[in-house]
Amino acid sequence: STDGNTFAAVGRVVAAGTTTQAQHYAFGYHPPQPGLGYYRLRQVDLDGTSHYSPVVAVRTGAAAVAVFPSVFDQALMVRLPAAGSTALSVLASDGRVLHQQQLADSPAQELAVPGVATLPPGLYLLRVVLDGQASLHRV
Repeated sequence: STDGNTFAAVGRVVAAGTTTQAQHYAFGYHPPQPGLGYYRLRQVDLDGTSHYSPVVAVRTGAAAVAVFPSVFDQALMVRLPAAGSTALSVLASDGRVLHQQQLADSPAQELAVPGVATLPPGLYLLRVVLDGQASLHRV
């Protein structure tokens, strides 16, 4: 939503069904333009009733982190715009975390993302968190 009142669906994730074990879900979304956006989740139960999460505001700007190349086989690089605490996570298209790396005080530089050379061909997401600001990149 752009106003926090009128919402439109941007995607759907199918539930795992009834289970006694904790389930983790992920969904990647790239807003069409930078700025302030409002988001909420709608959970639909098996009986058809639905519940909404609280609304959260997310401010996005121009991409500060660069990831290249977009198609890779042996190496994937990340260009950080500033020094700071950095976390890198490689995610499968279903949201599973395949690799994570924490860098305490990474300088503003280009970094090779470890663990990608052994991945089979497919769609992956790279989550970069730099000083608490997260960005998600399709690779």
